Amino acid sequence: MLAKQQLPKYYLDVLLKNKKLSRKWKREYYRFVDGVVRSHGIQKFFMRLLYLLCFITTVILAALLYINR
Repeated sequence: MLAKQQLPKYYLDVLLKNKKLSRKWKREYYRFVDGVVRSHGIQKFFMRLLYLLCFITTVILAALLYINR
C-alpha cells in the first residue's frame, strides 16, 4: 500500500469522513445503551414479559380445570 503521503487527497478525505462517521455511530450507540440501562428498560421489559407468560399460563391452566369438570 502507498505511504500516507502518497495517497490522493480525496482518498484521505474519504478515510477521515469514515472515521468520523464510525466514531459518531459508536458514540450514539453507547449513548443509546447507556440510556436503556439507566432507565431500567431491559429489566422492565423482561419483568412484563414474565408477567404476561404467567398470566397466559394461568389462563390455560384455568381452562383445563374448567374442561375437566
